Amino acid sequence: MGLLNGILTGGCRLLLVAGLLAACAPDESVDTAAGRDSIKTRAVAALNDADCDEALTVLEPLIESSESDNEARELYASAHACKAGMTNMVETALLISGNAGGLTTALWQTLTEIYYDTDSEELARKYTSAFSAQDYFLSVIRTGVTVAVENQLDIDEWNPGSLQISDRSASSRLAQLFLSMQTLGQIQVVKGDPDPETFERRRRLGATSSTGIGWDDPLQIDETACGWAGAAVTMVEGIDEASDITPDSVAPTLAFIADTYGDLLDDACNASCQGLDATLSIGVDFSGNGCAFADGECRGPDARHPCLMALRNRNFCAEDNPDTTDDDRVRCAAAGIARFVNRSALLGWTGTP
Repeated sequence: MGLLNGILTGGCRLLLVAGLLAACAPDESVDTAAGRDSIKTRAVAALNDADCDEALTVLEPLIESSESDNEARELYASAHACKAGMTNMVETALLISGNAGGLTTALWQTLTEIYYDTDSEELARKYTSAFSAQDYFLSVIRTGVTVAVENQLDIDEWNPGSLQISDRSASSRLAQLFLSMQTLGQIQVVKGDPDPETFERRRRLGATSSTGIGWDDPLQIDETACGWAGAAVTMVEGIDEASDITPDSVAPTLAFIADTYGDLLDDACNASCQGLDATLSIGVDFSGNGCAFADGECRGPDARHPCLMALRNRNFCAEDNPDTTDDDRVRCAAAGIARFVNRSALLGWTGTP
């Protein structure tokens, strides 16, 4: 529990890796062990002072070198999460605990309320930083794990990641869980135009004056939409994968979310990929959305890990690739989650249209 205590106590520190608080070395060369330790120590100090930019600047030479390691990646991810507004894990846990009732009865609406801000540009900057944080948390791989080829993710030259959540360290899984909930709320504020008093959505997610259907349509799915959908499945699977270090104050709420939404999101992804009318099973019609993949192509391995693995990689939605249908499947799956949230009468995000 030492690592968990490091995560959940003290100032603005997100993650504390054992050994980083050793005496500073006289130099900060990435080519020496002493220099690398000094870089990490200074980054921890910057995070404790909530100086997110300083932490990023200090760490960049190490992250961009062949000497990058899990400690550096975890700190770098934490610095991006700091810029996203998640500067204190205790505060995040308390927010979730304090809104337990709403999260079990109106998940999407309550996440929007928790992270509501009238400054949409600032929120967009924050969720963009959250995307970067998620990327580097994907690269904090457990010691001894060999990442399967189909799960490999090239974040950059020196920081390979894994789409398989069980490949990653316990601390990164916990951070990703809370970060995904924050990312969902921030994006929903920007893309759903919520009522500032009721926090019901006033337009479909991703809708604009020219595309009223928004992210319900796979053709409207972009990188942000995939980042939002990826956060939804990361939230659900993170609850199970981080259950052994989840704070007791939030564990029952999180367990309810996973038990309620795991199967539903998986079914939504699969039905959307097939273009099926799933009104009788999950209350949403996906027919006519232009998707026609075979049954099972967009499912995850089980309800605790819903939807196809590639949905965790928003880069699939950055541009259309004419040489493969992988990105099309991801867009169909993401649109399925959006349509479920927009249109499910019982468990979606209430609002109009």
